[in-house]
Amino acid sequence: METETPENVPSSPESLPPESTPPQKHKVSNTDIIKFVGLLVFIALLVVIGLALLPYFNYLTSVDGRIQLKEIIQSGGIIGVGICLGLQFVQIVVAFIPGEVIQVVIGGIYGPLFGTIIIVVGALIASSFIFFVVRKLGTPFVQGMIGTKHNKVLDFLRGGKQLNALVFVLFLIPGLPKDIFTYLFPLTTIRPVNFLLLSNLARIPSVIASAYIGSAALQGDYVQAIIVGVIAGGLGLAGIIFNKRIIAQIDRIEKRVRRK
Repeated sequence: METETPENVPSSPESLPPESTPPQKHKVSNTDIIKFVGLLVFIALLVVIGLALLPYFNYLTSVDGRIQLKEIIQSGGIIGVGICLGLQFVQIVVAFIPGEVIQVVIGGIYGPLFGTIIIVVGALIASSFIFFVVRKLGTPFVQGMIGTKHNKVLDFLRGGKQLNALVFVLFLIPGLPKDIFTYLFPLTTIRPVNFLLLSNLARIPSVIASAYIGSAALQGDYVQAIIVGVIAGGLGLAGIIFNKRIIAQIDRIEKRVRRK
């Protein structure tokens, strides 16, 4: 007499349902810890510098305030130079702060020549800091700082073979988002020395214009300040309006050079 196997009991081991695989926990590596600590240090440093310089940023909102700021900084000697370097540093690191206002003020305080030197040195310090932080913390850090809307630009830069030329051209053209590029280029294969040298050399013409405008305006030479301001502003506006077309054209030229 045969014994029937109940329907709800598997008749053989092969028919047993596979055991569900428990979800594997992501192990926290030493690299993850270093990146997290680095991010905290970066944020803390930015907050400390920002709070220390906040009173000076408030002076930039009015004509009387800028005159007071000039007097405070000039009377501070080397400390005044340090304040200007700090303002330039924060402006580049916090990429959405307009750089032209700070550059005009520094030019007004120290003149076109020394003002340009201070601005370029501040930009070099800030871009060096950003470059090595980005190289250490990677893409998630950049997306946290400037968002994901620039991913297409990042893809364009990563696909470029003539990175040295790209750096110089993109930082030379007025109106393009140079502070954004400062965060994106470290995610490419460009050498640090090449990026820092070329990007800051390319900044010089627009920095000279901003410093000259500030110097002329504070000396009462409003005609020259307006003329230079209109020219620089027009070039900057064109760069802002046509920045996507400019980048697309540079991409096409770069691809043609690559084929050759």
